[in-house]
Amino acid sequence: MIALQEHPAIVRDDVAFDPGQWLTRYVELGGGYAMVGDTVWLHWLLNGAAEEAAILSHERIVRGDADRRNAVKALIMERVSREMVE
Repeated sequence: MIALQEHPAIVRDDVAFDPGQWLTRYVELGGGYAMVGDTVWLHWLLNGAAEEAAILSHERIVRGDADRRNAVKALIMERVSREMVE
């Protein structure tokens, strides 16, 4: 597992960012997430180097930008909180 709050990377600033779309695509690629306290962890189980390269490339979109990481983290925390109530 990799903490969502670290690991800088180069990302494109000219692309509009939607945390919901990012998270949906992350899950489609085989990723998942878990909350431990107030920390969100990204994780994945993949079959092969091509799948790993795809998900790592997708993760770079949030790793290089604190605002994007925080937006994804807030979305995940909101979803988990809502699921706990339902």
